[in-house]
Amino acid sequence: MPLQSGKEMLSVLEATAKLSVSRDTIHRLIKAGDIKAYKKPFAPHSAYLIDRASVEAYDRERRAPAR
Repeated sequence: MPLQSGKEMLSVLEATAKLSVSRDTIHRLIKAGDIKAYKKPFAPHSAYLIDRASVEAYDRERRAPAR
């Protein structure tokens, strides 16, 4: 889902599917600053919109071979 700034955004559910992790893990990654997310004001459900580029960057990093 695109945001006004042109950034492509994901829901928490979409991010869990992309990274094959749980909702709790997504929330931990957001809190740790490993992926960028924006709080949705007045949202009754998923309170975050997650920057797709940061999810893809995190996924590339974790799949990169250790040096």
